[in-house]
Amino acid sequence: MRSISILILIIISSFIAAGQNVVLNKLAKFDTLYLNLVQTDTSDAALNKELFAQFDSIVINFNKQDKQFKIKIDSTHKANSILLTMGKIKYVTWKQNLWITGLDLAMIGANILILPYFPPIIPFYLMPYTYCKITLEGTPKILAQKAKIVVSNEGYFMKRKEQRVRLKKQFDRTCVKLFNQLNKQYKKNNSLV
Repeated sequence: MRSISILILIIISSFIAAGQNVVLNKLAKFDTLYLNLVQTDTSDAALNKELFAQFDSIVINFNKQDKQFKIKIDSTHKANSILLTMGKIKYVTWKQNLWITGLDLAMIGANILILPYFPPIIPFYLMPYTYCKITLEGTPKILAQKAKIVVSNEGYFMKRKEQRVRLKKQFDRTCVKLFNQLNKQYKKNNSLV
């Protein structure tokens, strides 16, 4: 019973830690939110162009919906603005894949050896991820604090081209989730007033 409680606690804490930590200022009032996306990784210009185009289309789709505010991409506007700075994209290499596979095989062997002596143990396996951190810095009237979100997807035994395709899909999902979360917080903050 104790091991089940520990397992449940670990699973719940992993979901809590994985959430996005973007918090709007409770007193924020605006009808237009200005965003600026900056990419620091200059190693893949084609991917950067695709991500900028994708970001534009996400903003257009958001503005077509009935939301509490509109989003505009504008790097010159200083009030009611959020700067999104994308860090370097970390791809999964073949060396990482080989190390992870070896470690997973060792864990399977350890689980087989331990199984007769202990109650059933749920084995876990490591999966390498392609990821990129995005830092959000807003004006004090907009964001309560500086925040980070992560765009990540599984990259286990995938070529770089496949990792890029999956990263673009995940970038789309992450931005849509971020915008919807900001809209939900704004609606909640303004309904209390």
